[in-house]
Amino acid sequence: MKTIGYGLFGKTLLFADEESVPSFICDTQERSIVVGCENEHRELADMDIATQWLHISGERVRYLSQIPFREYEGQTAWGMEIEKTLLLQWNPLSSEILYRRLCAFSGEKLLFWVLHTFLPIILEMDGEMNILHSAAVESRKRAILFIAPPFGGKSTITDHFVSNGYRLVGDDSTGLRIRDGRYFAIPSYPYRRPYRRAGDLGIFTENFTDSPTELSAIFHLRKSPPRAKMTIEEIKGIEKFDILQNACFIDLPFRRVERVKFFSDMARRVTLYELTLPADRKRLPEARERISSLLS
Repeated sequence: MKTIGYGLFGKTLLFADEESVPSFICDTQERSIVVGCENEHRELADMDIATQWLHISGERVRYLSQIPFREYEGQTAWGMEIEKTLLLQWNPLSSEILYRRLCAFSGEKLLFWVLHTFLPIILEMDGEMNILHSAAVESRKRAILFIAPPFGGKSTITDHFVSNGYRLVGDDSTGLRIRDGRYFAIPSYPYRRPYRRAGDLGIFTENFTDSPTELSAIFHLRKSPPRAKMTIEEIKGIEKFDILQNACFIDLPFRRVERVKFFSDMARRVTLYELTLPADRKRLPEARERISSLLS
């Protein structure tokens, strides 16, 4: 079993049954999670409740549970089915992810769905952290977050920063926690994807931070024409909260009250800017210089 010395959201992830899939080891892990294939000794639990099919990352996906999700309290197994690819199931009592191989299964797809989607949802559902659909880099031991709608440029600008010596915190999702009134970004996984290819985890990135990093600022990206003037303006008031709330990785009804409080407090404490980002990669150095100057 290959191992890589990076934790994912502070966790050690052990892939026990796929030689092609690396395990991710974190020296300061909060807990270890085993990812194992079902067999005669460990079987997936029966799931009577299924959502409608959803389209996620180019695949048809549905969630599975033993009880309605609105009644979830953190101690009940639940799962996800990626059509024709695999079944995933989380057992919170044993901290174990079990899976069943379907006809289109591969180790690469298992790695993608666990890291990209299933693990962040587990952490959000269990209330361990709030997950933002965002990208982030580390600058001067502080985290810079980029929020944008789909195809809004957050992976592109993150790739540019990392290519110029900044450490990667996350390319698609970022965990958030508060400690002593300060907000910290929890690193996700060491891959970045500066291109669009459904189901592809991306480019492995060695320059990856492996510890929580205090937030410096958040930038909400708004695309503009290639030759437009680049602007950075601070956002305040209710618009700030709306941007954070709308960037949640997944909408879980049973966590809405807690999440509203978290992002309301965060909106009062963390600076958020709107960056108009011209749709021209040659303008990325200008964006990097403007952000670096603003935060220096």
